[in-house]
Amino acid sequence: MVVASARAAAVALVTVLVVGAQGARAEGLPSGWYDGDEPTVDEGGAPERAPLPGRLVLQLGGGVSVRTAVDSNFRQERLAPAFMDLAATWITRSDRPALRFGPTLELSTNLTHDGPAVRGVGPLAQWVVSPGFTVRFVPSRAPVPRVVLELRPAVVWVVSPRRTWGLSGTLGLAWMVRASLGAYAEATASIVAGGGTRDAVFTRPAMISLEMGVRVDLERLP
Repeated sequence: MVVASARAAAVALVTVLVVGAQGARAEGLPSGWYDGDEPTVDEGGAPERAPLPGRLVLQLGGGVSVRTAVDSNFRQERLAPAFMDLAATWITRSDRPALRFGPTLELSTNLTHDGPAVRGVGPLAQWVVSPGFTVRFVPSRAPVPRVVLELRPAVVWVVSPRRTWGLSGTLGLAWMVRASLGAYAEATASIVAGGGTRDAVFTRPAMISLEMGVRVDLERLP
């Protein structure tokens, strides 16, 4: 009788220990986990990449232009006057470091004489304003890229000596020697209307321009 009671008590004690151990293991697992399951990774829990701040890009340079055809009525040579160009571009904030965009405003003027000596265009007499849109491509993923490629379509507005308008497309390459300082080279194809009205046809020959200069690339601090 005593032996049977002791045996029953031992079985009951073992049963309590086993059940208690299993209950403690179940309580130790996170909610939704079961024995034998592998932990899952929440893909949406990865931190989002902070957007890159805006950038102000300033360029100052000079170059020469070549006319695709010579107009004898204006006594213009194949080689157009040398010019000076000042451009400002605002690169907007973006979370894509390789491809970014922004508006551009250019101001250009001629440095040498063009046309006949009497009624030609003297130095610093022709002024051109060109609003455009810049597409900026950085092929490297380095924190401070060395090479920057840019494509810029623009509207050409000649404000003096006679007002007219035109279109242009520019392909540029910049080489940064420091994070905010570099040199650039650009090639531009442009065409300007022959008259002084908005409806004038493009009677003047197209021009190909080559330009080089210095570039300052400033990051907007938060």
